[in-house]
Amino acid sequence: MSIRTLKKMRYKAKHGLLIQEILNSFGRRGMWVSPYITYCETDEPVEYNSRELQDIEFRELQLDDAGMIAAMEENAIPEDKIEKRFADGGIAFGAFYRGRLVAIIWANLNYISGLGDSPPIRKLESDEAYLYGTFTLREYRGRGIIPALRAPFRRRLGEIGRHKCYSVNMYFNRAARRMKEKFGARQLELRLSIALFGRIRKDFLLKILSR
Repeated sequence: MSIRTLKKMRYKAKHGLLIQEILNSFGRRGMWVSPYITYCETDEPVEYNSRELQDIEFRELQLDDAGMIAAMEENAIPEDKIEKRFADGGIAFGAFYRGRLVAIIWANLNYISGLGDSPPIRKLESDEAYLYGTFTLREYRGRGIIPALRAPFRRRLGEIGRHKCYSVNMYFNRAARRMKEKFGARQLELRLSIALFGRIRKDFLLKILSR
Protein backbone atom coordinates (compact mmCIF):
# COMPACT_ATOMS: atom_id res chain seq x y z
CA MET A 1 0.00 0.00 0.00
CA SER A 2 1.45 3.38 -1.02
CA ILE A 3 2.10 6.28 1.37
CA ARG A 4 -0.40 8.36 -0.59
CA THR A 5 -3.11 5.73 -0.09
CA LEU A 6 -2.34 5.54 3.64
CA LYS A 7 -2.58 9.33 3.97
CA LYS A 8 -5.90 9.28 2.13
CA MET A 9 -7.24 6.57 4.46
CA ARG A 10 -6.09 8.49 7.56
CA TYR A 11 -7.78 11.64 6.30
CA LYS A 12 -11.04 9.80 5.67
CA ALA A 13 -10.89 8.07 9.05
CA LYS A 14 -10.25 11.42 10.80
CA HIS A 15 -13.31 13.02 9.21
CA GLY A 16 -15.59 10.00 9.51
CA LEU A 17 -15.49 9.20 5.80
CA LEU A 18 -13.91 5.74 5.90
CA ILE A 19 -17.23 3.92 6.31
CA GLN A 20 -18.76 6.20 3.67
CA GLU A 21 -15.92 5.30 1.30
CA ILE A 22 -16.70 1.62 1.81
CA LEU A 23 -20.37 2.30 1.03
CA ASN A 24 -19.31 4.31 -2.03
CA SER A 25 -17.27 1.35 -3.28
CA PHE A 26 -20.47 -0.73 -3.29
CA GLY A 27 -22.19 2.16 -5.07
CA ARG A 28 -19.65 2.02 -7.88
CA ARG A 29 -20.69 -1.59 -8.33
CA GLY A 30 -24.33 -0.61 -8.65
CA MET A 31 -25.42 -1.09 -5.03
CA TRP A 32 -25.82 2.33 -3.41
CA VAL A 33 -26.80 2.30 0.28
CA SER A 34 -26.26 5.44 2.34
CA PRO A 35 -27.74 6.88 5.55
CA TYR A 36 -28.10 10.65 5.64
CA ILE A 37 -29.57 13.48 7.69
CA THR A 38 -31.95 16.24 6.59
CA TYR A 39 -31.40 19.71 8.05
CA CYS A 40 -33.43 22.89 8.37
CA GLU A 41 -31.69 26.28 8.31
CA THR A 42 -33.57 29.37 9.43
CA ASP A 43 -30.81 31.47 11.03
CA GLU A 44 -29.43 34.44 9.14
CA PRO A 45 -26.22 33.47 7.30
CA VAL A 46 -22.91 34.54 8.82
CA GLU A 47 -20.85 37.04 6.82
CA TYR A 48 -17.23 36.06 6.25
CA ASN A 49 -14.34 38.40 5.62
CA SER A 50 -10.78 37.11 5.50
CA ARG A 51 -7.57 37.69 3.57
CA GLU A 52 -8.04 34.36 1.77
CA LEU A 53 -11.41 35.53 0.43
CA GLN A 54 -10.48 39.06 -0.64
CA ASP A 55 -9.96 38.03 -4.28
CA ILE A 56 -13.10 35.88 -4.44
CA GLU A 57 -16.17 37.24 -6.24
CA PHE A 58 -19.66 35.87 -5.54
CA ARG A 59 -22.54 36.16 -7.99
CA GLU A 60 -25.70 34.44 -9.14
CA LEU A 61 -25.25 32.10 -12.09
CA GLN A 62 -27.47 32.11 -15.17
CA LEU A 63 -28.40 29.75 -17.99
CA ASP A 64 -25.58 31.26 -20.07
CA ASP A 65 -23.13 29.92 -17.48
CA ALA A 66 -24.18 26.28 -18.02
CA GLY A 67 -21.13 25.46 -20.13
CA MET A 68 -18.76 26.92 -17.53
CA ILE A 69 -20.49 24.99 -14.74
CA ALA A 70 -20.22 21.74 -16.71
CA ALA A 71 -16.51 22.37 -17.30
CA MET A 72 -15.63 22.50 -13.60
CA GLU A 73 -13.04 19.86 -12.79
CA GLU A 74 -14.46 16.72 -11.15
CA ASN A 75 -17.98 18.08 -11.51
CA ALA A 76 -19.27 15.49 -13.95
CA ILE A 77 -22.72 16.99 -14.62
CA PRO A 78 -23.55 17.23 -18.35
CA GLU A 79 -24.48 20.63 -19.73
CA ASP A 80 -27.98 19.54 -20.75
CA LYS A 81 -28.74 18.47 -17.16
CA ILE A 82 -27.52 21.85 -15.89
CA GLU A 83 -29.73 23.63 -18.43
CA LYS A 84 -32.68 21.54 -17.23
CA ARG A 85 -32.02 22.61 -13.62
CA PHE A 86 -32.30 26.26 -14.66
CA ALA A 87 -35.34 25.57 -16.83
CA ASP A 88 -37.06 23.94 -13.84
CA GLY A 89 -36.58 27.12 -11.81
CA GLY A 90 -33.33 26.20 -10.09
CA ILE A 91 -31.06 28.90 -8.70
CA ALA A 92 -27.28 28.71 -8.42
CA PHE A 93 -24.61 30.94 -6.90
CA GLY A 94 -20.93 30.70 -7.73
CA ALA A 95 -17.59 31.82 -6.31
CA PHE A 96 -15.01 33.11 -8.80
CA TYR A 97 -11.26 33.54 -8.46
CA ARG A 98 -9.80 35.73 -11.21
CA GLY A 99 -12.72 34.89 -13.46
CA ARG A 100 -12.57 31.14 -12.84
CA LEU A 101 -15.57 29.39 -11.28
CA VAL A 102 -14.18 27.58 -8.24
CA ALA A 103 -17.27 26.78 -6.12
CA ILE A 104 -21.02 26.50 -6.52
CA ILE A 105 -24.26 25.94 -4.56
CA TRP A 106 -27.68 25.09 -6.05
CA ALA A 107 -31.22 25.57 -4.75
CA ASN A 108 -34.34 23.70 -5.81
CA LEU A 109 -37.56 25.65 -5.22
CA ASN A 110 -39.95 22.80 -5.97
CA TYR A 111 -39.08 19.84 -3.73
CA ILE A 112 -36.63 18.37 -1.23
CA SER A 113 -34.60 15.57 -2.74
CA GLY A 114 -32.56 12.88 -1.04
CA LEU A 115 -29.08 11.74 -2.02
CA GLY A 116 -28.16 11.25 -5.66
CA ASP A 117 -31.13 10.45 -7.87
CA SER A 118 -33.37 9.19 -5.08
CA PRO A 119 -37.06 10.17 -5.28
CA PRO A 120 -38.17 13.57 -3.91
CA ILE A 121 -39.01 13.51 -0.21
CA ARG A 122 -41.74 16.15 -0.39
CA LYS A 123 -42.84 19.30 -2.19
CA LEU A 124 -41.69 22.67 -0.87
CA GLU A 125 -43.89 25.45 0.44
CA SER A 126 -43.68 28.96 -1.04
CA ASP A 127 -41.25 30.14 1.68
CA GLU A 128 -38.90 27.15 1.43
CA ALA A 129 -35.84 26.18 -0.61
CA TYR A 130 -33.71 23.04 -0.81
CA LEU A 131 -29.94 23.64 -0.96
CA TYR A 132 -27.85 21.03 -2.74
CA GLY A 133 -25.06 20.50 -5.26
CA THR A 134 -22.37 22.17 -3.16
CA PHE A 135 -19.01 21.74 -4.88
CA THR A 136 -15.55 23.32 -4.60
CA LEU A 137 -12.56 22.65 -6.83
CA ARG A 138 -10.06 20.57 -4.90
CA GLU A 139 -7.25 23.16 -4.82
CA TYR A 140 -9.61 25.76 -3.32
CA ARG A 141 -10.99 23.63 -0.50
CA GLY A 142 -10.28 24.51 3.13
CA ARG A 143 -10.42 28.28 2.54
CA GLY A 144 -13.94 28.86 3.83
CA ILE A 145 -15.32 29.63 0.38
CA ILE A 146 -18.58 27.68 0.74
CA PRO A 147 -19.57 29.23 4.12
CA ALA A 148 -18.84 32.65 2.63
CA LEU A 149 -20.79 31.83 -0.53
CA ARG A 150 -23.85 30.83 1.47
CA ALA A 151 -24.36 34.38 2.81
CA PRO A 152 -25.10 36.13 -0.53
CA PHE A 153 -26.97 33.05 -1.71
CA ARG A 154 -29.26 33.05 1.33
CA ARG A 155 -29.84 36.78 0.89
CA ARG A 156 -30.91 36.19 -2.70
CA LEU A 157 -33.29 33.43 -1.62
CA GLY A 158 -34.70 35.77 1.03
CA GLU A 159 -35.39 38.38 -1.64
CA ILE A 160 -37.76 35.94 -3.35
CA GLY A 161 -39.39 34.93 -0.06
CA ARG A 162 -37.49 31.69 0.55
CA HIS A 163 -36.45 32.14 4.19
CA LYS A 164 -36.53 28.51 5.32
CA CYS A 165 -33.79 26.36 3.76
CA TYR A 166 -33.31 22.61 3.84
CA SER A 167 -30.27 20.51 3.04
CA VAL A 168 -29.00 16.97 3.47
CA ASN A 169 -25.70 15.49 4.58
CA MET A 170 -24.24 12.01 4.56
CA TYR A 171 -24.43 10.56 8.06
CA PHE A 172 -20.78 9.48 8.21
CA ASN A 173 -19.36 12.82 7.01
CA ARG A 174 -18.75 14.22 10.48
CA ALA A 175 -16.78 17.26 9.32
CA ALA A 176 -19.60 18.49 7.08
CA ARG A 177 -22.18 17.81 9.78
CA ARG A 178 -20.19 19.83 12.32
CA MET A 179 -19.99 22.74 9.89
CA LYS A 180 -23.75 22.72 9.29
CA GLU A 181 -24.57 22.59 12.98
CA LYS A 182 -22.01 25.31 13.73
CA PHE A 183 -24.06 27.67 11.59
CA GLY A 184 -27.38 26.84 13.20
CA ALA A 185 -28.67 24.01 11.00
CA ARG A 186 -31.11 21.79 12.90
CA GLN A 187 -31.27 18.03 12.36
CA LEU A 188 -34.75 16.91 11.25
CA GLU A 189 -34.62 13.30 10.07
CA LEU A 190 -32.32 10.33 9.71
CA ARG A 191 -33.02 8.70 6.35
CA LEU A 192 -31.68 5.90 4.15
CA SER A 193 -31.15 6.08 0.39
CA ILE A 194 -30.96 2.87 -1.64
CA ALA A 195 -30.30 2.43 -5.36
CA LEU A 196 -29.76 -1.01 -6.88
CA PHE A 197 -28.31 -1.44 -10.37
CA GLY A 198 -30.13 1.59 -11.74
CA ARG A 199 -33.52 -0.12 -11.47
CA ILE A 200 -34.61 0.22 -7.86
CA ARG A 201 -34.48 3.60 -6.11
CA LYS A 202 -35.94 3.94 -2.63
CA ASP A 203 -35.74 6.43 0.21
CA PHE A 204 -36.76 5.54 3.78
CA LEU A 205 -37.35 7.55 6.94
CA LEU A 206 -35.46 5.84 9.77
CA LYS A 207 -35.95 8.28 12.63
CA ILE A 208 -37.42 11.74 13.33
CA LEU A 209 -34.74 13.77 15.13
CA SER A 210 -36.74 16.97 15.70
CA ARG A 211 -39.78 18.81 14.39
